[in-house]
Amino acid sequence: TMSECVKGYMEHQQQRVDTGFITQGRHTTISTQMKHLLDFVGENTKLDNIQRHKYKEYYAYRKRTHPEVRSTTLINERATIGNMYKWAMERGYVNSSQIPLWSEIRKVISYRNAMQRDEYRVLYTYLRNWHKDVRHERDVYERKLCRDYILILANTGMRFGEARRIKWNFVEIKKSPSSKYPNVHIRVPAELSKVRKDRTAIGMRGDIFQRIKTYSNHTHPQDFVFADYDTGEAVSRKTLYRLWNIIREESGITEFPEDYSYYSLRHTYATYRLQFGNVDVFTLSKVMGCSVKYIEEHYGQI
Repeated sequence: TMSECVKGYMEHQQQRVDTGFITQGRHTTISTQMKHLLDFVGENTKLDNIQRHKYKEYYAYRKRTHPEVRSTTLINERATIGNMYKWAMERGYVNSSQIPLWSEIRKVISYRNAMQRDEYRVLYTYLRNWHKDVRHERDVYERKLCRDYILILANTGMRFGEARRIKWNFVEIKKSPSSKYPNVHIRVPAELSKVRKDRTAIGMRGDIFQRIKTYSNHTHPQDFVFADYDTGEAVSRKTLYRLWNIIREESGITEFPEDYSYYSLRHTYATYRLQFGNVDVFTLSKVMGCSVKYIEEHYGQI
């Protein structure tokens, strides 16, 4: 059945996580894509009973059940389903005549939503005092940590999952000849990177790391910078998103035209470096861990 096939495929993907070929975040994305596939064909449907032409109806089905789904998302789902079929064919579950056929879909390149300068000012101004309204030591710590996490994302362009798992021995503070604040160089090892390549993220506000050391008990070289209050493990996604929702509501950024997320901070970094920082696309692609083509497609309007 399709559910048995998906189960085996996800076990295969978990092995890829364990051996460092993909991240746990990528595994989660694939799992979500497989759920859409199961909803489409039916969990108990036999692989031999699925006609390859059925997949020509997939885009229409997804848009009917999730009208907000983007073409880029559907293209990514098509690629994942295709990879699953190739895996299944290698194991003899299907043959080449069962590989899905798809209808045409146009990929639309979307420009990324960076925060406007006045909008970003609203955010960081609010963050200066938002921990002062709470009394419990854990709440104060988590709010300070979330504040500094946000500022590091905006000033280094790191991805959400990368920044969450950096350790102190990855961080090097550098004096800046042109700013009152030091810069920071952060080593991003391949196992943390979405694209599985080593790089060094470079940004401003190295002083934020010095500030974290004043209120965190997890400051040894092998400790996570953004550490859970109790365990010292990387702070959970759940905690960061819970606090982000509070920040969005209380700061007033929900009133802005764009629906900003943590990932918007990476786009903000890229936009500001191109627009105000005099950074060329080749250097930016190197420190952000993406291709020059990607920057041209998604930030070309700048």
